[in-house]
Amino acid sequence: MGIFTQLGDPSVEEMSAGLHAALRVTVSLLHELSMLWEKNCEDAFQEFRLSCVHLRREQQVLDKVGEKVEAWRFLCKISGERPFLHNQCLEVVKILMQSDDWMAEFAAHPDLRVEDLPQGIRTDFKKRLECLPLDGGHGRAAPASLGKGQDTRVQPREPPKGFKLLAQRRPVPRSQVATFRPSNVSVVVQHCTSARVLMDERSGTWNGIGRGLLIYISFARGATETAAGRAAHFLLTAPLAVQSRQSSGEGSGFGFVDEGTAMPVSELCMKGHAVSLLVVPQDTLCCEIGEDNLSLDYEHVCPQAFAAALYKIFVEALRSHSRTLVGQSHGAKLPRIECAAFHGRHCVDMISAGPCTHVFNF
Repeated sequence: MGIFTQLGDPSVEEMSAGLHAALRVTVSLLHELSMLWEKNCEDAFQEFRLSCVHLRREQQVLDKVGEKVEAWRFLCKISGERPFLHNQCLEVVKILMQSDDWMAEFAAHPDLRVEDLPQGIRTDFKKRLECLPLDGGHGRAAPASLGKGQDTRVQPREPPKGFKLLAQRRPVPRSQVATFRPSNVSVVVQHCTSARVLMDERSGTWNGIGRGLLIYISFARGATETAAGRAAHFLLTAPLAVQSRQSSGEGSGFGFVDEGTAMPVSELCMKGHAVSLLVVPQDTLCCEIGEDNLSLDYEHVCPQAFAAALYKIFVEALRSHSRTLVGQSHGAKLPRIECAAFHGRHCVDMISAGPCTHVFNF
């Protein structure tokens, strides 16, 4: 049952309470697993939409909302995934466009793109962004989310005091803007000769691998099962492993000599090479620089319960994709996949196979 189902018109206080309740639901859904999103996103959107419609003439109430960025992300996501809600999304965006505060929050976050909004509003939305106050009344920064390199300049005019036309600056093409977490899954891959992770601090139990890849992974708010699975598949099919051959020499015993050819893990395994992967969770990959440019900000780290579930999904996806990609052909060897426990302190002992590190975001 909706928030405003009682008889009579709701008061401003009731409408405000309804908006905040609707936002709590929409924000939480962004961080849920995909199954819960699919089940509840449409109902959550309708509650949020109804709240915005009721408050369309109460600009101050809308401006006081604290979760503006998350609300925009919710609108962008549901607009793309639910085309049949296009007109209703359009209605909500038009209401929020009236607020400089809401528009400035959209402009300040590069991961929010005009192209993700309903098509019927994009042109007007860009024009609205162009006239935001910059370094004036609200002390806003220039929007980072305009278009894909289009020059949206208008005829020059004298801006009001405290305002500056964004159109006087050429927008940064989208291809030049490096969004740190496109889908909020970050991965660091390092080549190693050997690596091990402490599994039980009390007993001193370690688990490790020989030559292979050490994989650190983190999940930020908004991470999905799809992104975790895609990351696993990519790490097995991208040319990240280096083929090696055994060589012998007097007094040297056996060692490994790189042939210098980067190949996918799956391809090496199909050829019968022994490849090992060690996965370690590391939520510090989600760290950002604080607003003072001195502190560290961890507010985007995914809640532990969801991160643990996504970590399990990622490791299982590595194993299932390995079976599919490598198959059971003669001589093929499945990669050895080890992982640290999600919870607890992660002490890692690693011997590098050369300074070769890759960073990926999904």
